[in-house]
Amino acid sequence: MFQRFGHFASARQCLIRLPAILLVTALWTAGAHAADTWLTITGDPANSASHYVQVNVAAIEVKEDQRIIPVRINRAMQWAPAGEALQFRSVVTQVQIDCTQQIARYVKAAFYAQPDFRGEPFRITTYAGDDMRPMIFKDSDDDPNARIVKAACSVGNVTNN
Repeated sequence: MFQRFGHFASARQCLIRLPAILLVTALWTAGAHAADTWLTITGDPANSASHYVQVNVAAIEVKEDQRIIPVRINRAMQWAPAGEALQFRSVVTQVQIDCTQQIARYVKAAFYAQPDFRGEPFRITTYAGDDMRPMIFKDSDDDPNARIVKAACSVGNVTNN
């Protein structure tokens, strides 16, 4: 905003530059805010060689007693789900939660060969309503399933039976 040799920019020049500066600031702030919307449920996201689970708390969709929430999982090493010809290091999913029954199922998944969701997903799968893929963490010492369901269902105050 300032010119060289100690001369100040005119008020008109400042007004012309102000919207550009505000736009850059807004985009930078939005980018920083977007990164902060992932809440770590278990593990250490600073260590790509670790197993961790995160939820995007800013993106929960509420429809009566149902919730849709993004959940992403980073594996410490290549992992293959039982019965699937698939190996991945990280996955970003959409999880549907039935708050009345307290159950959660995957409805969409984007699988990554690299840790920390780097690169492009090598497979994106949408699961049909009759293709039940329950959200479970069998190999986790600290199973976050119940905490994710409880937290998502607390948005909108659904009481379970």
